[in-house]
Amino acid sequence: MGASIYDVAKRAGVSISTVSRILNSSANVREDKVKAVREAMEYLKYEPNQFARGLVKQKTNLVGIYLPTAGGSVFDSQYNMELMKGIEGVLARRGYGMVILSSLTDSGKNPVYVEYIRQKRIDGLILGSVADGGEMESLRKLLRESSFPTVYIGKRIHTKGLNVYARFEEYHMEMIRLLRKNGHRNIALFISPGHKHYLSALLNRCRQELPEITLYPVFTRRGENRSLCTEDSIKTVLDKSCTALISPSTEEALAITGELSRLDLKVPEDVSVITVEHKKGAAALIPPGISAMYVPAGPMGTAAASLLVTALEKTGQEELSREFFPCYISRNSVKAI
Repeated sequence: MGASIYDVAKRAGVSISTVSRILNSSANVREDKVKAVREAMEYLKYEPNQFARGLVKQKTNLVGIYLPTAGGSVFDSQYNMELMKGIEGVLARRGYGMVILSSLTDSGKNPVYVEYIRQKRIDGLILGSVADGGEMESLRKLLRESSFPTVYIGKRIHTKGLNVYARFEEYHMEMIRLLRKNGHRNIALFISPGHKHYLSALLNRCRQELPEITLYPVFTRRGENRSLCTEDSIKTVLDKSCTALISPSTEEALAITGELSRLDLKVPEDVSVITVEHKKGAAALIPPGISAMYVPAGPMGTAAASLLVTALEKTGQEELSREFFPCYISRNSVKAI
């Protein structure tokens, strides 16, 4: 068994608190004691426990990454995977580890990250998303009552927070305009439960700007192994004479095209499909090659982690936001009618 801090203190003839102060580079420690402790550490081949040192300094060098899901695993989502790659690259270079937090809540009341913050188990937090309703209110309350370094990826929810966003409403309106330009008027909008809080504003905006368009929202759900788009949901939107479908992700687009194929419907001859892809080129692999709005999750994760590390290592930082501009990639899945 290796030497402990107690062994170092005993050999150096000082108290344990003195050893701790020296390990954490505290001031007001006599030079002779510093020398004695260093000699004892070298003699005993003592290696300080970095986690224990972090507790002394109330710093863990860990960042919480909150990635809620609508069932299934966070690893089922290409958005989550690309986001984590971007985040991890920055944190690793700057000496931080990351803790992936699930969407489970504490005692059915608070999101899990609330207790991590209260117990000082993480130094900062990156929120991939938050659900509407109670969870959103818990987050707003938490940010109002604390100055805990937090970056939210999505729409701005607090004036003192750090924010990375890609204007969800705007790029969805762009997809709707593209379909309208190709003659589509009845459009099915598949949307994940995590984006429910965007829906009302998006529907209102569509009614105001494109009154000739009828949007039919369809909420998706995630299964154990993949996203699920049921045959019933496809039949429902087709019964409403929808000629085009908007998918929220490549996982959903794959499920949608699979169900269309089982109904002997072809893309784009029978139904046009547009999706959102978070890894550039991912939707090109879905036959016949799905047109997509590319929302760069990886670079967004990099930006979020950079903002957070800057906030952790500097004081008095003003509010900062980073905006990303999705781009449309035309492939073979939209037909003019």
